[in-house]
Amino acid sequence: MRMTKSSSSWSDSLPTATIRVIITATLVCRLLNNKHHVPTAASAMSNVDFHVAPMQCYTNLPFRRLCSSLSPTSTYWTEMEKADDLMPNIRESLIQRLGEPTTSDTSSYQHHQQQQDHRLVLQLGSNDPYKVQECVKAAMALEYHQLKEINLNCGCPAIDSGGAPTYGASLMKDPALTASLVEACVRQCQQQQQQQQVDVSVKCRIGVVDHANDLSSLSSA
Repeated sequence: MRMTKSSSSWSDSLPTATIRVIITATLVCRLLNNKHHVPTAASAMSNVDFHVAPMQCYTNLPFRRLCSSLSPTSTYWTEMEKADDLMPNIRESLIQRLGEPTTSDTSSYQHHQQQQDHRLVLQLGSNDPYKVQECVKAAMALEYHQLKEINLNCGCPAIDSGGAPTYGASLMKDPALTASLVEACVRQCQQQQQQQQVDVSVKCRIGVVDHANDLSSLSSA
């Protein structure tokens, strides 16, 4: 009997790019977890803090948990979460993207899943200090034990990779606004530091180039 499409391998339904990301992540995670059985260069790499970088449409909750089961000591980044997408129901939106926080009623399986995701960086994208602060406030209030860092995206250059005309890499053109966004994140983390200790960081680039003439300012910097 000839097999139909519906009975084919599960991988046939996945985009090629997704399969490549999963295979690459699996190989790298195995390399990190078997540092005593790999060449010297790879062993040296296993001593550094390995991060799975934010990738739109890829580093979602199921993918992070797959990778963390392969390499529990690595740090995993969320996709760039736009503040506008999280609002107005920020709490529910975060739970959908980060999973349920640990509670006394959490099942052992759920608790295990959450502990696997215990080195998490939440990346936010916005140009509004108030919205960023509200998102940080909601994330801190949920008391995710796995959350170690809030990252402000000032580096994505294109809309399809998470940037936009008014935020992402374009924020590097407005230092005052970027400073206000960072201050909003830090201020909220400090106000809720009794709940948990979370660092604040910024993803940026070495410069913003819109035209060829912009390269001259970079070379002289």
